[in-house]
Amino acid sequence: MDLLKLLTRGTVYECGIEDTYERAVSKLPSGFREEQLVPDPDGVLCLTYANVELHVFQGRVNNLVVKLAGMQAALTTDDGTSIPFDSSCSLDQIVSTLHALQVPWRVHSEHCLDQVIELITAGSASLEFVARGGHVRLNRIHVTEGESF
Repeated sequence: MDLLKLLTRGTVYECGIEDTYERAVSKLPSGFREEQLVPDPDGVLCLTYANVELHVFQGRVNNLVVKLAGMQAALTTDDGTSIPFDSSCSLDQIVSTLHALQVPWRVHSEHCLDQVIELITAGSASLEFVARGGHVRLNRIHVTEGESF
């Protein structure tokens, strides 16, 4: 999976925050699963494909999550170069990659707690890093309604 559009535009599979349920379903690859997360008619619906979740509330996507554990992901540059961008990457590697690709970012300090460090990119994608065993590694990437660069 190429994550560059997620970092720069806040989209995955061409789906983004505020897309309608119908648009999101039309853009997802075949084979996605649909699951009601809250047993309530107005609850959150989760559309899942591989390690990607789209959370739908009141008919609109309000959260995109890419869980990187066990997933090989990369950023593909304009010249076709593939740069690893997954849970094996350290905070230093990710920051270097963002700089090299000129993706604007900042520390998302309101979400830095305990063993978690979070950066947010120009596409309003939040990169969550978790400290484990003396290493700080990328855990997941998410775009959430109401959070912006």
